[in-house]
Amino acid sequence: GGGRGGGRGGRGGMKGGTKVIVEPHRHQGIFVARGKEDALVTLNTTPGVAVYGEKRISVDGPVVTPGEVAPKVEYRVWNPFRSKIAAA
Repeated sequence: GGGRGGGRGGRGGMKGGTKVIVEPHRHQGIFVARGKEDALVTLNTTPGVAVYGEKRISVDGPVVTPGEVAPKVEYRVWNPFRSKIAAA
């Protein structure tokens, strides 16, 4: 048997609740999310919105004033199977 478009194996990725550290990449505007697996990410200019169904990572931003809650910063994960740039 076997129909068309079966499941795609492969490893998991960034799962919700995973501790992630986001570091700047050598190219401006690109970041590396370091966790269980590393991923290339870009800053999401529209937090809460996934344009292409991509995964998103929210991390605590820098604390501006001591005693305040750090604002959330959202990043969009680049999928190397959909992006030629991320695959390179």
